Amino acid sequence: MGKILVVSNGIYPDLQSVSYTVELATSLNSQVEILEVVPKDQGIAFLNRKKSLLGAVKSLMEDVYVAVGFAEENQHDIAKEIINEAVMNLHPYITKLKNCGIHARLVLKSGEFLKETKDFIRKNKDILMAILAIKKDKKSQFYLDRLKKEVDIPIIMVGT
Repeated sequence: MGKILVVSNGIYPDLQSVSYTVELATSLNSQVEILEVVPKDQGIAFLNRKKSLLGAVKSLMEDVYVAVGFAEENQHDIAKEIINEAVMNLHPYITKLKNCGIHARLVLKSGEFLKETKDFIRKNKDILMAILAIKKDKKSQFYLDRLKKEVDIPIIMVGT
């Protein structure tokens, strides 16, 4: 089973991208990898945009401590359930995919969008195709054109 890669530039993909990914992953029976590439010079701005993500991480850590308590009492099923629920709440895209029965994983990278995307595709040979879930403009069109020339998988752009 191959994977569909959804690449974002640190901004949550729009509803159109999520819906398209759900439809595609379901029809191909694929898992989804979500790669968020944050420019190195925008780390603080990224964190400010992701305050809800920081809250979710804090909540995840609290849930991990609770799950450890259950695991120490040999109640492993409850511990796993707590962890799974906490992870699902970490990212809205992942939540939507998991609610549709699609396995998804989030990867955060800091660096240049084009380089990080190419490197990720080249290192992960099970990627069937990539979806660029970014704002459509001249820069994103440049990314799309370059990636189509430099990697051996289908790449499309979905977004506004």
